[in-house]
Amino acid sequence: MSAPALRIPDPKKPRRLADLSLEASSTMSSSPSDWRDQFFYFLLPDRFSDGREHAANRPLFDRHHPTHARIRDRAAWIGAARRCNGGTLSGIRSKLDYLQNLGISTLWLGPIWKQRRETLGDFGYGIQNFLEVDPRFGSVADLRVLADSVHERGMYLILDIILTHTGNNWFYRDEHGQGRDSMPFKETRYEFAGWRNAQGECVPKIMDADAGVWPEELQDPSWYTRNGCMEMSGNRATTEPALERGDLADLKELDLHQEQILTAMIRLWCHWIVRSDCDGFRIDTLRPLPPEVTHRFCAEIRQFAGSLGKEEFLLLGEGKQQPGAPWHGMAETQDLADAVLDHGELVENLDELLAGNLHPQRFFAMFDNPAHASGVAGGGRYRVMFLDHRDLDISAGTASREERYQRLAQAEGVLLTLPCLPALHFGAEQALLSGGSGVPGLGSGRDGADRFQREAMFGGPFGPFETEGCHFFDTTHPTYLRTALIGRLRTGGDGVGLALRRGQFFPRETSVLHGPFIIHDAGELMAWSRLFRNQEVLVVINTHTHQIRGAEITIDAGLHPPGSTLRYLYRSDWSPEALRDPQQAAESQPNHENVSERHGRAIVHLSLPPNGMALLT
Repeated sequence: MSAPALRIPDPKKPRRLADLSLEASSTMSSSPSDWRDQFFYFLLPDRFSDGREHAANRPLFDRHHPTHARIRDRAAWIGAARRCNGGTLSGIRSKLDYLQNLGISTLWLGPIWKQRRETLGDFGYGIQNFLEVDPRFGSVADLRVLADSVHERGMYLILDIILTHTGNNWFYRDEHGQGRDSMPFKETRYEFAGWRNAQGECVPKIMDADAGVWPEELQDPSWYTRNGCMEMSGNRATTEPALERGDLADLKELDLHQEQILTAMIRLWCHWIVRSDCDGFRIDTLRPLPPEVTHRFCAEIRQFAGSLGKEEFLLLGEGKQQPGAPWHGMAETQDLADAVLDHGELVENLDELLAGNLHPQRFFAMFDNPAHASGVAGGGRYRVMFLDHRDLDISAGTASREERYQRLAQAEGVLLTLPCLPALHFGAEQALLSGGSGVPGLGSGRDGADRFQREAMFGGPFGPFETEGCHFFDTTHPTYLRTALIGRLRTGGDGVGLALRRGQFFPRETSVLHGPFIIHDAGELMAWSRLFRNQEVLVVINTHTHQIRGAEITIDAGLHPPGSTLRYLYRSDWSPEALRDPQQAAESQPNHENVSERHGRAIVHLSLPPNGMALLT
């Protein structure tokens, strides 16, 4: 009986890294002159949009009558969380108006490369073919059309890439000679058992494009560490060797200590800069790599992008922050990536601050290093602060849906006025806070509750709040309106925008009931200014969740003599009409505060409702 024929990928497409072209076939877009001008939006392509919301007659979710679109089959809804939901690259392109109106200037896409046919993997983080876009999302041409559409609007595109591992594409050999998805970590190598075929079986040879892993160079078992799965305690590996060489669950770790493997991965991702015309990479799992590996990868990617005219190509990684250490103490990644992602310290402190449980001085301490004063984190690196709304305990202690909307908008507004590069998780602007919190008994980890907190916004089978058949692109949603106004202020081309993006950061002392000017305790008004040249933007928030708070707030005396006024740019208690167009609605809304003087200070007095926020200039 003859052996089955090898069904290789399309012969017109590259199969090996050595075949990849690094020559640009068309004009490449240039990168931003200063990344501090950007507002990022992270999305998972499978869960954002398929572009068919209206064609498929999916109505907008009615937040006033949330049970109208309730699922009929809860088991099917739970099952859909573990499957592809149908979002596409063309669907993302169809929502560029929605995103740009929100003030978004840079799209950050979760991984788009081909997954195993039988699963979407971990939302793109377990790749089977690094040379292809996953056909469920679209094609390479769709990716380039999206990039072109983004650039035509003056926006930018960041791709989430995987450097350190591949998907679950092969099996370990256990002590009985059987193939195993994973093995416990050990410091010596395990034996290789075989490749995973399209049906999930262990086979000795890769016989088709859906089996094993591509490109061909990755089909060498010696290219993997083969040390088994790292043991985790919370979100950290239990040992440093496990962190550097262990698999993350069943995702197979590449041995980047070998020069030929690192060289190959550099070539791969240079190729994707050319093919996609993207403006930067977020490098997944950068932290475990030794500095010399990270330095070489970043230096060569940066040099290659520069040769294409992308002098400020962004490389975003994660720093190695020690527990309890200040963010600016992360020296291990100094001068490696251009930007460091902070999605832990910010969320933890912000959640406590807005719940009235954290002294503002502790929050301000996150920015007490002068190098951070205008959003630059020392050594030429930017600080990207990522607000993942799923980690905020927004619903706790609130009495109504409207309070939850306002509190989440307050969190997003704070993010947009801090000295950082702000990034939102998709759905935050629609207050999508259901997910795993409403589904008991799901467990934890990659296949547990985490999957149930990434709902499909476009009306797929796994809709937010246990819905199906309705979409969540509501431009009248209170959280969307509030976030959009502050987002557009921040990305605007005037002095206000420059102050919010690049201005120096100054905590402001306040006085309550004519008492001393200090940074008051939790539960009172707190304020800070962003100053750029002669422009001051004052930001004030009420950290009490149930009561109105008022105070006298210090401002810059040189810019604001007594008798002058500060104009409101935003108040969270404005009407929807005012949030959409503050200038036309100015007559019916609070529009200014008078500046006075006390104890030699220039001050303004204002009060805000619970969870309230205001911006003045």
